[in-house]
Amino acid sequence: YFHIGYIISIILLFIIMILNNNIGINFATAIDYRDRFMLNANAYSYYCIFANFSLFYLYLQYRNKFLLILLTILPIIFLIIAFTTQSRAGLVLIILINILFWFFVNKSHNKNIFKKLFRTCLLISLFIIFSIRFIDLYEGSRISNRVTQTTQREDSREVLFWEGIEVFTENPFIGVGLGQFPFYSKYKLFTHNSYAEILAEQGILGAFFLFALYIKPSTLSYRNLKKDFSNPIYRCNILFFTTFLLYNNAYVFYKFPFSMMYFFLIISIQKNYSSENQLFQNNKLVTLKQKAINGFSWTVFEGIFSQGAVFVVGIILARLLSPKDFGVVGIITAIITVTNSVVEAGFGSALIRKVEANDKDYNTVFYTNL
Repeated sequence: YFHIGYIISIILLFIIMILNNNIGINFATAIDYRDRFMLNANAYSYYCIFANFSLFYLYLQYRNKFLLILLTILPIIFLIIAFTTQSRAGLVLIILINILFWFFVNKSHNKNIFKKLFRTCLLISLFIIFSIRFIDLYEGSRISNRVTQTTQREDSREVLFWEGIEVFTENPFIGVGLGQFPFYSKYKLFTHNSYAEILAEQGILGAFFLFALYIKPSTLSYRNLKKDFSNPIYRCNILFFTTFLLYNNAYVFYKFPFSMMYFFLIISIQKNYSSENQLFQNNKLVTLKQKAINGFSWTVFEGIFSQGAVFVVGIILARLLSPKDFGVVGIITAIITVTNSVVEAGFGSALIRKVEANDKDYNTVFYTNL
């Protein structure tokens, strides 16, 4: 429900942007201010990234046609929003995670090589068509001009980052305090970088806890993937945590509920899924082990009982019969044992193992045993 809520939220935001005339046909080239939106311009792309991952997880869980249609349409809407809000990091990451999802996370499990080849060719063809269309949109767009201006002059985010590092070097142990960095910046803004922000405001101690919080689930996702590379949930987990770690270079996500709630949601998904999968594997191993022990126990019991019975019967016959008669019984017993092994000849076992046995097989085994 959290995933569904996130997707519905971004769809409603998209509709509001249209109703407020913030998105039009010329969404890529329209000249307008970035502060005209209801929310911070970059926030829309942040929501799009998380909604995109929600779509990934829902599709991997249910794999129905409706979600497949959404998985095709909604990323296009996310890109339109990124173009409109001129979010550079959002535009790059939306494209990147969708490419990785189709080529890395959501791999085909179809054993038919021709179907797998067709799927690969279709994806590559769609990717080429999309790339051509994207280049046409990007050239001359407002976001392209923004990127060009950034390369020609020092970007404000770069200045904020180095200001954060400078504040950290002056207050390395405990920092300047939560929310205090803007008072040390000439832009009066936060650093737009989680790592520089935590170092500046909380020092080494705060950075240690934040890095531990970020790195631990990321390394767990990597270990899970090593155990079962074919599991698409594990591949999606590592894609999310890698994207999240990279995206923290563009925004101070640890300070905002919308991002950290989502981060902890994925941690809980990973923990529960890993626990359930491990429990299933353990139960499977325990069941197999228990079956092996039971089978071995009954086989040993059968052998001991049969041999014991033969031994007891032999003692009784030795007491009741004369030596001559007992010798005759022993010879007859040896002949019967050898004859039974020849008559059986493994036909019964072969009949049990044969998957599609017919009347001819049954009759052969029956008359042979006679």
